[in-house]
Amino acid sequence: MDYGSATSGETETERPTPADFDKYLPWACAQLSVEIDIVVVRSLLKTFQSSAASDRSSKFKKMKAKPSSSLTYTSEPEIGEKTAKFAKSGMETNPFITVETVYDNLGNLVQLKFLNNVIPIPAKVIKLIGLLVPFHKHLTNITINSGIGADTIYEISKFLPASNITELCLDGAFIAAANYDLLLTKCHLKYLSLSKCKITDAVVKTIVDKLYFNLPASKSLSALNLSTNRVTDVGAKHLAEVLRLNRQLCYLNLADNMITDEGAISILDVLHNFHLTPKELKEYRTRYMRYLKTRNDLIESYIMELNDAEAKKVVKKKNNKPNNPVPSRRKSLERDTTSRSSMEKAAAAAQTQYFRDRARFLAVSKLGGFLDPFSATNTEEKDGCVYCYGNNALSYLNLAYNNISHITVKKLYEVLVTQKYLNRKPRGLVNVVIEGNNIPIISAELHGINEIIESNLSNIPKPSSEMAKRKSIAPKPGGKQSLDR
Repeated sequence: MDYGSATSGETETERPTPADFDKYLPWACAQLSVEIDIVVVRSLLKTFQSSAASDRSSKFKKMKAKPSSSLTYTSEPEIGEKTAKFAKSGMETNPFITVETVYDNLGNLVQLKFLNNVIPIPAKVIKLIGLLVPFHKHLTNITINSGIGADTIYEISKFLPASNITELCLDGAFIAAANYDLLLTKCHLKYLSLSKCKITDAVVKTIVDKLYFNLPASKSLSALNLSTNRVTDVGAKHLAEVLRLNRQLCYLNLADNMITDEGAISILDVLHNFHLTPKELKEYRTRYMRYLKTRNDLIESYIMELNDAEAKKVVKKKNNKPNNPVPSRRKSLERDTTSRSSMEKAAAAAQTQYFRDRARFLAVSKLGGFLDPFSATNTEEKDGCVYCYGNNALSYLNLAYNNISHITVKKLYEVLVTQKYLNRKPRGLVNVVIEGNNIPIISAELHGINEIIESNLSNIPKPSSEMAKRKSIAPKPGGKQSLDR
């Protein structure tokens, strides 16, 4: 693919390569005559610091005026001068877009940030980033909090499937078209944050429609942040409907919305035993029959391959057999005809059974077992009705600063007790946030909730110090910084 030709007087050695993101993006924008200048600010991701080193340096931390950030900024001089010049000259005459590129200690680009840009990001810039993404295999996170439109979401959705990007944070990036669902059409996102995006119930419906069982996003998205939006009980019910089947989403943040007891209870109802509808039973049986058909077709294809391979071996063996004349022994041949025929039939039957067993093993190895939220291991029949044990994949739920009351607290306690009694894996809710609501400060249910939550958190295995050293300190869904949002 051609990324633009060099300008007059420019040599090939002066032309940056796509592997050099910081230089190539501004250069390519200039080649394409993008009307807005691009300023790239480089920063380094702070590496993990052991507790021992932290203790040794604690006395120096007290001398600092303010706490250090997780990112250490190392802007290039020419970029800093260019930014200052643009800021001084005014946005009207010299508009520019700032891109922060975050690198790890090995020099790999791991994150892109478009922060506090007051002018829209041109679609050409996003297209160029899409062309550069394949050259940066360690790029996993993009954060944009302003300056985007419907065309930006469309361009991002085009290059997401071919990238290694698993985290997308669009907090505060309001889009009137609200086409966020495009990001979940064909991708492998694990974390999507849409806080402060003025999302309504109708937008929630378009998002959850991409999270239903067996759709691409339902197999990857583990964390969804919809805090500080305009979600009501209607949106909560949309989420509850998809949680009946979705067993991938484990982090759901609905803090600071307009959800009441009705919406909260609709979500909690699917976290423990619920009755399967006739439609759900029919869809489950359809999925099971489809799995059996796919498995049987695959078994037959493997049997044909094994038979073809065996036939080739027989032909090769016959061709390699010496062509020496053998004296005729008619009497002995007549005596052994019956015994040989029976032995050949037994050998053929044994070989056929072996091929079928082998083909079945290969097919199951490729497809895996039949996994379904409504399979026999997740359901029970009682009084002629089928009940699902409930969604035990959702481990974090944030309902802080909504309009729930003690009614939801009672329901939450009931759910936690049920999940603890069933003792399934995963265990279900291990952390819930309900502060900022009209609930009593002290109650028996709150006391029971706190005890169960503390028990669940204490049972989570903690990583060893050696494993912790390998992990970055960047905020992750479910971590302490995420829980405090």
